Amino acid sequence: MRTFVGFLVLLALAVAGCSSSEDAKDQTSSPSGCTELPEPSSREKLDQVVTIYVTCNDDPGDPNNIEVVAVKRVVPLTDNVLLASLSQLFVGTTPDEAEAGHVSVFSAFTDGQVFDATVRDGTATLTLGRGFTSANNFSTTNLSSYVLRQLSATVFQFPEITGFEVIVDGERWCGFETDCDGAPIPRFARADNSA
Repeated sequence: MRTFVGFLVLLALAVAGCSSSEDAKDQTSSPSGCTELPEPSSREKLDQVVTIYVTCNDDPGDPNNIEVVAVKRVVPLTDNVLLASLSQLFVGTTPDEAEAGHVSVFSAFTDGQVFDATVRDGTATLTLGRGFTSANNFSTTNLSSYVLRQLSATVFQFPEITGFEVIVDGERWCGFETDCDGAPIPRFARADNSA
């Protein structure tokens, strides 16, 4: 009987914690057409909020004029916020984000493909798995522009980072349709979103 009463109390708490129509009123439409998501809450000292950048619709449009929007996620507390942000970017959009109109070129195919992210003298080095280069046909010019725009916006949100290098399976990566012969170091600079 005591177990059953405990179950009813937990059930009542769970139902009370479900979202209401008031939560939906907190969501407003942003100028870019996506619905803004409510600010995620974090438990102080246990987790933190990170920001990733995705696009706001699935219309490819002009690959040279890709608008990205900030999306916030809650992650376990870490000293490597860049790594946590990139790991979240590579997950792709959550169901709530997708419902709000946010789109990411990253997905379950790229989830888990960020192995490390370090910063030294203003240059970030991103160590990625082979899934980054083989997922979702990123090699097409239009789609690679979206990949680099979302990746660059997420990396360059940190003011101390002025450029970044990408290492895939232990080798320097300079773009989907580009080899590294003569490529500058760092390959991707703050003002450069091209492959």
